[in-house]
Amino acid sequence: METDKTPGREPPSDRAEWVRRQAETLGRLLRAQGIEEEAVVSRIRQHYPSPMRRRLLRFGFRAAAALLPLIGFAAYHLIQTTQLSWVSLSTAIGEVRSVTLVDGSHVKLDTDTSMRTRLSPGRRDLVLERGQAHFDVSPDWLRDFFVTVNDRVERATGTKFTVTRKNAAESETLVTEGKIEVLDKEKASTAGAKATTVAAGQLVEITPSGVRVEQITPLEVKRRLAWMEEKLEFQETLEQAVAEFNRYNERKLVIDDASLHSIPVTGRFNAHKPDLFAEGLSRSHRIDYVPIGPPGSGQGEIHLRPRVTK
Repeated sequence: METDKTPGREPPSDRAEWVRRQAETLGRLLRAQGIEEEAVVSRIRQHYPSPMRRRLLRFGFRAAAALLPLIGFAAYHLIQTTQLSWVSLSTAIGEVRSVTLVDGSHVKLDTDTSMRTRLSPGRRDLVLERGQAHFDVSPDWLRDFFVTVNDRVERATGTKFTVTRKNAAESETLVTEGKIEVLDKEKASTAGAKATTVAAGQLVEITPSGVRVEQITPLEVKRRLAWMEEKLEFQETLEQAVAEFNRYNERKLVIDDASLHSIPVTGRFNAHKPDLFAEGLSRSHRIDYVPIGPPGSGQGEIHLRPRVTK
């Protein structure tokens, strides 16, 4: 006896019942993990090619059977890499720390940095509260990667970038691979929200006056990322260099005379050796230094003064 095999009119069968039971099991598993099935389906709809999806949907239960492994894989991935509560990460003064998130992304925190992370079924969220961090984002077609700093949100999928929070109103981001989108925090979840795209080799500065993107040289990229090797590379004034050294050390450099502030400083230095830095200044710029507390102790101060010629 022949059966009607017209697409979309396939009669109930053992296979159809199997699909239904598997779908129910999957639904229970998702709900037990606090994951909405709609979150999985909506992300699949975003990334699964629509022409293919339309062709599959013409075949009723056959379509369900074809999509079930994809939905199951997506659900398993989300369950394994979901972190519903916020987790805090931080570093002390002088500490540089690498962290691998549950989704496989890598984060490197600079000295005196604080941030929070949460990985939900629909998105990956990080909030930079203080300091500087480098992100090496693991590709995840189900969830975008969002970094919030002050009143801006930066969205990435799989890329590398460094975010620096200067203060409550200013930040900057350097993209070294791929690209990111910078959005206003209040409008980030709105469809079609206006975004500024920043590509590899570009730096975006965010201030109260707006967003500014500039192309920078490979040498400047290398200089800005020296902290990841716990080095400091300067093409700055002495005042700026001292401020950077003091971020990494309890043993502080102190400029005793304002006439030294604008002296240019260049070179690459160990971020944890302020005494060696002061010794180098003595040779190259004829600056006297007066250490208070034993060198290498991590405590005390190093006072910088113009050399008095007798």
